Amino acid sequence: MIEIELHNLALNIKEFRKKNKLSQAELAEKLGVARTTIGYYERAEVEPNIYTLVQLSKLMNRSIDSLLGLNHPNETTNDLNNSDLSKKIFILNKLIEKNTQSFNDLETSKLRTERMFNELQMSKKRTERMFNELKRTRNRAENDIKLFQELSKEFTNTLDKEHETDLSDALEYQDINYNFSTTEKEDFLSSNLKDLISNLNFIPIDVVGEVSCGTPSYAFNEISKSIALPSNYNDCFALRVKGNSMNKLFKDNELIICCRNKTPIDGDIVIAYLSENNEATCKKIHKKKDKLELHPCSTLPYEIQYYDKNSDINIIGVVLGSLTDILDLENIDIEDLEEKLNTI
Repeated sequence: MIEIELHNLALNIKEFRKKNKLSQAELAEKLGVARTTIGYYERAEVEPNIYTLVQLSKLMNRSIDSLLGLNHPNETTNDLNNSDLSKKIFILNKLIEKNTQSFNDLETSKLRTERMFNELQMSKKRTERMFNELKRTRNRAENDIKLFQELSKEFTNTLDKEHETDLSDALEYQDINYNFSTTEKEDFLSSNLKDLISNLNFIPIDVVGEVSCGTPSYAFNEISKSIALPSNYNDCFALRVKGNSMNKLFKDNELIICCRNKTPIDGDIVIAYLSENNEATCKKIHKKKDKLELHPCSTLPYEIQYYDKNSDINIIGVVLGSLTDILDLENIDIEDLEEKLNTI
């Protein structure tokens, strides 16, 4: 079926509905089709099937050829002209509808474009205001920096004039203090042992070996060397710390000073000797009724050691502190000792 025949059918259906005052829904009900289908027919968008054409022919009391605008030899010229004119009018109306819709779409697009343009204009104005404000802020900041530089220069010049002499003297005569390391202190007290004993009332303290700050181990091997300490430490000996179970108090390889005749009390740091295994360890002691506990003082998770009254454990010394602790306690400065020995 060609396109112009569908247009004839569309016009005939519209004229029939208008003449008989039927809505699309009413006509659709009579034909047994959907209302939207009638709309498709009237817009010449869908070709009806033969059954629907027959129903339309009966309902409208016209032949199918007449509905479709098919010509017969016996049709008059006027009928042909009227039919052609109707077809052209229908096509023109469709074109007008499409052009009207296109025009409406263009109008809508124009309105959207105008709104976007207005928004861009406002955004431009806001941006310009922000830019101008930033320029003013920058100018103020530059003025503040310039003022600060001038004041700083003026203050520096004034300060230099007032304190030039004092600063020069301070730099010329300032004392340079040298801090001896723990090892250097130990070496000094060992290498100058005889002079310190002879001239400064010091006594020799034996370094008798190492003590474990971890699991108990053999402590006393032999006297490795001696260091000088004040005479009030005559009942003391020195041990070198090994391990990390007491690292909150003593560093690994640090020298500690122990008193052999001091009675330990709860909370003292002691050297405990386990005669059964011939081992010794350095720990904090806690006494409880029939038990004795040796606690580590470490940042690491060492376990507490528990011993009952039947355990063969001896406290062979109470730790007084590290060598550095003792020197600080006695207010002994290695640099002062060195100067005293040099003047003798």
